[in-house]
Amino acid sequence: MARVVRLAGTLPAIITEDSRPGDWIGNLSLSGDIAGLVSIEAIGPGGSFFCVSYDPALALATITPGALLDYEAFLAAGLTPEVSFSLRFNFLDGTWLDDPTPFRIEVRDVDDTPPTGLAFATGGSVTAGAIGAIIGTLAVTDPDSAGPFTFTFPEEDAWRFEVVGNTLKLRDGVS
Repeated sequence: MARVVRLAGTLPAIITEDSRPGDWIGNLSLSGDIAGLVSIEAIGPGGSFFCVSYDPALALATITPGALLDYEAFLAAGLTPEVSFSLRFNFLDGTWLDDPTPFRIEVRDVDDTPPTGLAFATGGSVTAGAIGAIIGTLAVTDPDSAGPFTFTFPEEDAWRFEVVGNTLKLRDGVS
């Protein structure tokens, strides 16, 4: 007769990229034919991103991140930012049972990547002696965000330049 393991509970439907153990956690209660159950593992395409610990005294499976998920990597590969996995129940007698129910977890983006490009959209130079002149309009490339962006200067240059919106200019009184 085939073993039957029943799960109760739900997993969070969303995980934020770069989540570590403790940032995302799911608990599932087990019942049914769990005598001799020694371990549970996440299997399938997204299984390697999760760790499963099993507490036989509580009949509880705890699922946490086991590897960092990168939202931009999914997009770069042309994939939907989602991971799916199923559970495999391993028993003391060497047998196992694969649960056919997949868990699907959406991967959410966070602004964790610095901008990759800073360039002039217009301009890029200033005429000597032009006090407070506009140098140009800045354009930023950032895989995580459309902005707004904050621009800063090293202390030795901050007295000379300022950015208003996305326009780089000489400070008033500076030429």
